[in-house]
Amino acid sequence: VANQTAQAGDAIAKYARRTGIATGFLQEMHFAGERLGVTTEDMNKAFETFGRGLGSVADEYGPLYSALKKMNPALLEQLKTTSTVQEGFDVYMEAIRQAEGDTQRMALAQAAFGRSGQSMILVAKASADELDSLRQMAQELGIVMSDKDLAASEAFADGLTNIQAASRGLGIIMGGKLMPVITDVMDRLKTFLVDNQAQIKAFADTGLQVVTQLAEEGFGVLKTVVLPLLPVIKDTVTAI
Repeated sequence: VANQTAQAGDAIAKYARRTGIATGFLQEMHFAGERLGVTTEDMNKAFETFGRGLGSVADEYGPLYSALKKMNPALLEQLKTTSTVQEGFDVYMEAIRQAEGDTQRMALAQAAFGRSGQSMILVAKASADELDSLRQMAQELGIVMSDKDLAASEAFADGLTNIQAASRGLGIIMGGKLMPVITDVMDRLKTFLVDNQAQIKAFADTGLQVVTQLAEEGFGVLKTVVLPLLPVIKDTVTAI
């Protein structure tokens, strides 16, 4: 259990640090996404794409900036005022909810979330209150790890990785010491086999003759002793 918890916490902490998303919000959205039919993998891909796009909006470049400049300039200006990925996400999801028709909704989703756009439409179909309720439920269920727990998870996972690396290092050291010895043994064995081919062949031929003779004697015993007894054994069993 400790290892599974540590691995999950380590992944969350490192992903959140890489994307600039608050760890609590990320975990809440993972839970909400699962309830709405969006996998954690798709949610992560969507956040990563959106985070890059949001970062470029303020500097007025990039695919998201160009798309919104044509489709929805008001939303573009609104995004410029946001200061976190979470804030920008909430604004953008509301814009998708308010879009006029499925075509515009899909265009907005793909502009912000790329290939995960279709999945994020499932999230947008839930109202802001429904989404908040799901996020609150994640907190109430106790499945949202605190920053302290996440730090402990990272330390545990990193410590385990260090032990595994040290074990590999020990294997490399031992292998380095043993390989010359094993190589010498193999060279000696090769020399022996080459120098004694005639004797080895003679030994093999003799062994084959012995095995053949034993097999023939065994078949002889089977034929002369065992087979004649089978009717007698059968009659005895039947009589019983």
